[in-house]
Amino acid sequence: MYAIKTQSGMLNGFYPNGLPVAKKPEFVEKYGKFLPKLNLSDVILQSGGKIIFHTEQEATDYISYIRCEINENSTRYEQARPESTNELLQLVDTFRVVKAK
Repeated sequence: MYAIKTQSGMLNGFYPNGLPVAKKPEFVEKYGKFLPKLNLSDVILQSGGKIIFHTEQEATDYISYIRCEINENSTRYEQARPESTNELLQLVDTFRVVKAK
């Protein structure tokens, strides 16, 4: 049995229909305006449990699926907050397949 380790714990969910933003805006100096604050947990859940895979290949394939879904939804993500696609993909790049305990 395998799981996916993230920076903050174990991958517990992926919701490509969510938006990587919070309702509270923040001033982003690079753009000179207020934008929704980045909130990755509405897309990638990293706490409260873990997804279990039967094989290492299943877990690796799931990481690939997440990358594809992020890329397919990038226009929507970028409209919500510029550069959020890159931030999501950078997070996915840190994912590691580990043996589940």
